[in-house]
Amino acid sequence: MAEKHNICLLNDSFPPVIDGVANAVVNYAYEIERKHGRAIVATPEVPGADDSGFPFPVIRYPAWIRGIWSVT
Repeated sequence: MAEKHNICLLNDSFPPVIDGVANAVVNYAYEIERKHGRAIVATPEVPGADDSGFPFPVIRYPAWIRGIWSVT
């Protein structure tokens, strides 16, 4: 059996944001969990985000730039 890895996906777009990049990150994380090891997603805080439905950890950090999704 192949060695399992811990892989962190760092991205600025993740649900509840809905776009192609966010969808790709979710799909990558599911595939990493399924075939390659453990996925961890690190992404900016979004007010009201609920990450409890994902089978992998999601780490939210404060947004650095003020804008639509930044935390004040």
